[in-house]
Amino acid sequence: NNTPIFLDTLASNTGGLWQENTTCVFTGGSYHVLVQQPNFLQICSASGLSVNNAAVEIDVSLLSGNDAGLLFRAHGDQFYDFEITNQGEFLLRRHNAGSGASYTYLIQNTKSSAINAGSNKNTLLVIASGDDFKLYINGFYVGETHDELLASGQIGLVAGTLANGTGEASFANLKIFKS
Repeated sequence: NNTPIFLDTLASNTGGLWQENTTCVFTGGSYHVLVQQPNFLQICSASGLSVNNAAVEIDVSLLSGNDAGLLFRAHGDQFYDFEITNQGEFLLRRHNAGSGASYTYLIQNTKSSAINAGSNKNTLLVIASGDDFKLYINGFYVGETHDELLASGQIGLVAGTLANGTGEASFANLKIFKS
């Protein structure tokens, strides 16, 4: 189905869905996630935007830092995390409940020629149907995996850093389709 059930250019906070603070800002016609400390994953979430079986597409530009991407089926401190890195890799992991950064990697960091290098735009698409996740980057199929733990939840956007520095990613053109 090519008709989105939800569409947001992310040029502004239309409808007040998106978190806005010092790390989640609308500027220059897109939504920016700012990471202000080393070894940190900054999450900016949309309230009231819950999905279960859906295809979620977003344009992301990793402007600085180590990684950026899309959270889906987020429920409290549990979520799935589809990201690209500044090393030309992608990954899919599940953040588990509880304190600390406990992740289960569903797809380990994997090099992909589908990823546009540097701060260039990359279009991420995850098709989540039941326990099946198909991943696409810039229209190219890059992987598939299965996990049944989280059936539905919120959407979020993330940027991360490793041992040093700060980070920033910009996001635009969020589209959600029924899968």
